Amino acid sequence: MISFIKTTDPGLGEIDLIKEINTKISTNNKVLWILSGGSNIAIETTIMSNINQEYAHNLKIILGDERYGLKNHKDSNEKQLEDQGFATGNAEFFPILIEKSVDETVSNFSINIDKLTTWADYIIGQLGIGDDGHTSGVLPNSSGVDDPHNVVSYRGPDFHRITMTLHSIERINQVYVFSFGKSKHNALLKLKDKADNKNNLPSLVFYKIPYVYVYNDYIGDKQ
Repeated sequence: MISFIKTTDPGLGEIDLIKEINTKISTNNKVLWILSGGSNIAIETTIMSNINQEYAHNLKIILGDERYGLKNHKDSNEKQLEDQGFATGNAEFFPILIEKSVDETVSNFSINIDKLTTWADYIIGQLGIGDDGHTSGVLPNSSGVDDPHNVVSYRGPDFHRITMTLHSIERINQVYVFSFGKSKHNALLKLKDKADNKNNLPSLVFYKIPYVYVYNDYIGDKQ
């Protein structure tokens, strides 16, 4: 089920996601929160600062994708989270970049994804939709679309990417999508109308996930 929530204020989604995580962890449910980069980083930082630390030991956090390189290189999602002041407190964060080769980094990320998704009672993803319809690090027509493994790496037009695959993203229980700005409107419309295939529009994976909430400034379920 995908719900399109039209709003000019990302804070609405922040409030909903804060409530969802805090409700689950305070009732002793183990929650895995999968993060994304880009414009979501500021939102994730706000959400993290409002997590109930009394129960944050029930929360584990990992990025859904990363730009390969040395740890804390300037384009890495983890570095940008750190620069925004993202502080995990009593929750546990699992980094992707570990100062190892690409193959070793992918293997470690894959092991962590398997371990964390098995550990969790609930998996919550906070993802975006790119102008081209990509989500996480799965660009259109990239290896992440159809690969049966849970993690892949490939050289994109901009970065050497390491990402969860669509196969792996399908394991998420709930996804909160934040997608704002005119440049995203065409991708949002295609998603709502299912107007393409997953190779061209990887975000169609959201239709495989039980609950998806798309906060955006263009399309609402009630127009």
